[in-house]
Amino acid sequence: MKLIKSVSGIRGIYNKTLFLEDIKKYSYAFLTVQQYPNLPILIARDSRTSGPEITSCLIQYLNTIGIDVIDCGIIPTPTAQLITDKFDIFGSIVITASHNPKEWNGMKFIDSDGTFLNQHKNKKLFEIADSTKYNNGNKNKGKTSTFIEAINYHLDNILNISFIDINQIKSKKFKIVLDTINGASCLGFKKLLQKLNCEIIHINEQPNGIFKRNPEPKTENIKEVSKIVLEHSADLAFITDPDGDRLAVIDNKG
Repeated sequence: MKLIKSVSGIRGIYNKTLFLEDIKKYSYAFLTVQQYPNLPILIARDSRTSGPEITSCLIQYLNTIGIDVIDCGIIPTPTAQLITDKFDIFGSIVITASHNPKEWNGMKFIDSDGTFLNQHKNKKLFEIADSTKYNNGNKNKGKTSTFIEAINYHLDNILNISFIDINQIKSKKFKIVLDTINGASCLGFKKLLQKLNCEIIHINEQPNGIFKRNPEPKTENIKEVSKIVLEHSADLAFITDPDGDRLAVIDNKG
């Protein structure tokens, strides 16, 4: 079994088809595609148990080759995309296997405008990773900083969208079932609903990487959430995948 490669990056089963050498190799290819601009890179991850080891290896490697890193820790992929677009950052790498099972992990590559790499850049990245030896380091040491305000920045951005009537939403006092599958959306999604004056029934709320069901939020995987909606007479349910870039919505009829 080989690494899965797609428009958003790579993924595989950690220590079976995805190894730390792959993390270095593909990050070097990403830097090469981005032409090593004199700007920092944002690094984030979802909650998978292999995430800390992979992220530590990645940041250490980037610093060794002279790259400054903004470490955002566990945040949703869309948050990483927004921060990358709004600040002077040459790109982002999110350590995640998206909706794949917990033993998987991977890398999503985000361009400086907050979107995934275009077809040309993506193809070039894979070619470089498959054919070039990565740089093992030099005398220039990069620095690592944190941006713990990332999620709050994203929430402020949402709550200030001009065409959304926040007060009207608050007045409804919606009852919401929220299933964040113990992933990257646990903190931010709940805070958003709290700011919107919602009553929240939060399940799978700890960002510990323990996925109690198939993490892809498809109909067949979220039938239990439908039951909870009916049991609590909730208005809606929101269900995310581990890195928070997939969303399923269940209505009040389950």
